[in-house]
Amino acid sequence: MVTNGKKMTLSGSWLLLTLLMIGMSWSAAVAPATDPLQTPETENAEDTEGDPLSLPGEIDLPGDYNGFGYSPDAELLGSRTETAKTYLGEDGDLHAIISPMPVHYMVDGVWEEIDVNLEGTPSGWAVTKNSFQVYFDEDVERGVQVVAGDNYDPITIGIAPMVVLLDEETLSPHPYDSRPATLPIDVGGNVIRYPLLTGISLDYSVTSTQLKQHLVIRDVPMVPDHFKDSGYFGIAETLRLPPGYALFLGESPIPDNEIVMTNQSLAIRHLETGVSLFTIPQPLVTSLDVENNDDPNPYIGKFVIRSDGLVITLITVVETSWLLDEDNRTYPILIDPTLDKGAQRAGWAQYYRYAPYGWGWAGGTYWYVYNNANLIYTCRGTGSTSTTCGFATNYPFFYRYAWQRYDFANAMPTGATVNSVDFKDNVGRYYGSGTKQFDCTVLKSGGSQGSSMIDPASYIYSGSNGLAGKIRNSARSCNSQSVSDPGYYFQGGAQRTISMNSNGESDVQDAVDGNGGGSSGHILGLGIRNTANAPLWYWCSTNYYSYYGCTTAQKHPHLHVDYSGGSDTTPPETNFVPYTGLTTHRAEARTMFFGLMDTTGVDTTTNGGPHLWYRVDNGSWSGTRATSLGTCLAGYFCDFKVLIPAVNEGDYVQYFMAFQDINGQAGSGTSGNQNFATDPSGGSGSPSNPTAPSS
Repeated sequence: MVTNGKKMTLSGSWLLLTLLMIGMSWSAAVAPATDPLQTPETENAEDTEGDPLSLPGEIDLPGDYNGFGYSPDAELLGSRTETAKTYLGEDGDLHAIISPMPVHYMVDGVWEEIDVNLEGTPSGWAVTKNSFQVYFDEDVERGVQVVAGDNYDPITIGIAPMVVLLDEETLSPHPYDSRPATLPIDVGGNVIRYPLLTGISLDYSVTSTQLKQHLVIRDVPMVPDHFKDSGYFGIAETLRLPPGYALFLGESPIPDNEIVMTNQSLAIRHLETGVSLFTIPQPLVTSLDVENNDDPNPYIGKFVIRSDGLVITLITVVETSWLLDEDNRTYPILIDPTLDKGAQRAGWAQYYRYAPYGWGWAGGTYWYVYNNANLIYTCRGTGSTSTTCGFATNYPFFYRYAWQRYDFANAMPTGATVNSVDFKDNVGRYYGSGTKQFDCTVLKSGGSQGSSMIDPASYIYSGSNGLAGKIRNSARSCNSQSVSDPGYYFQGGAQRTISMNSNGESDVQDAVDGNGGGSSGHILGLGIRNTANAPLWYWCSTNYYSYYGCTTAQKHPHLHVDYSGGSDTTPPETNFVPYTGLTTHRAEARTMFFGLMDTTGVDTTTNGGPHLWYRVDNGSWSGTRATSLGTCLAGYFCDFKVLIPAVNEGDYVQYFMAFQDINGQAGSGTSGNQNFATDPSGGSGSPSNPTAPSS
């Protein structure tokens, strides 16, 4: 995919649009297309019964792993990272679940569960329990505010959205004339739907890494004749950037007062530091009827951009000739501009040969990689769609691969020994029932096991040296194995497992130890490949997608790592300096901070985690569990905070800390007894049910 490179100086309706855009909607800024339009008969009503695009109910937390059989009480809360959880297993080992997408966000030093369900606000709806915050207005014209984090000014996207037609030569926008929408705004789970016209809506969905925008076209649009063969159809909107930022194409900001057309990804970057706040991936255009698509490559739309300082006019379009190709189009069709935060974490790639003169070698070999998709795909071979990828004519060979990016930084303690690794994901199929053969590969710079591991986010480009080539050529990290039939995708599919061999386990160990990919040394890229001819299978990616069964946390891609440690005979060391013999004049609740360190690891489970116990005027002891700050690692101080409630003037308060390590605990992977202690010393029992020290 290459940039169109089309640039123009401003004139005519674009100049008028620039002058009026901030103060009024698109319909007030440009003239409508003049050809008379007819309303399709199918648009007489918006019947959504049985609709694959029906909105979800409340969706599960991205880190809710009850479906894997792990109890929340068994989680080591202090071992959380942005993308990982750790559980005490009943099999004598520790179990880390690593997701390619964030499942936690940081609040006052504590990793909390991400929740992307929309909540009502006085002026609309919001998602705030996430690594970035999103605020939706009850008026679609006002756009959507996105805040990257603390100390960041908001980005406003989607201001005055409008369905438009573009003239091919001038790229001037004209409002698409159709019947007004009659349905109200609809909200469900992590999705909000703004009806724009009858049969056309603007959907936003929030994930832990993306604000995904879909222009949903439910039926064939009625386009004036002079736009049918040479124009564009899409969604126009305004973006307002925070001070100090600009919209970049490649390494350069979009110049002011020019019109730029491109099919490449964009980035919102700081002008001085170059740091990317958000990226806008290539606009991927999709249809729900993927099994009947005869084009080997997904359709990539185009951006038409005009910059005026911090105000950006962004139009995302497809060619009307493509949209109206009734022999090859199936509706609904989704045009997808997306705001993406962080590294690219999952996608699919393909490698094939196209021989226009038959099955000979005349022609070309093509390598492509995609990262902004609701689904990821695998298949192998050409011929019948029930046994291969299809594409029998003129394609001597064809491969599709799935890929993900995993971050092992702080996911396991230093010195942990990896025992086994499984890849798990939900998958469905359409054609070709039965068991299929798969392996996996840890992505590397070369084809041998000894080659260096890579960060897949650095190889999102076409060509044999891009990610498709790395997946094809990297050494096998899972032996070829049978994966049983998951059933139809529209019936939810099923979760399937692919287990790593000793090479894969060694690579995971390297990522844990800091010898993996990326600048941190903790990144591991994984590719999933068919080892024999197989039809198209649809794997869940990092987004919620109910039509394909991608609905709960355990139905998204994960690595399950079984690991163990050593043993020790001493309880955690504390650095707390107690208040003793002091008189205070403060009666309000008080937060205390302290640290614990243990060579095996501090127990941070719900019942076994550190507790502070206190009593007032020699009364009964009351306990409260301390909260870990950040990620707890074996061999390092783990910080905690705990709250003592308010007291009254003249009260006499006594307190002690109770804590233990995970040595010898069921599922700890270590031998010996659990090591418990109190501060002051002398107590016994467990953190949640101790006997107080005598003094």
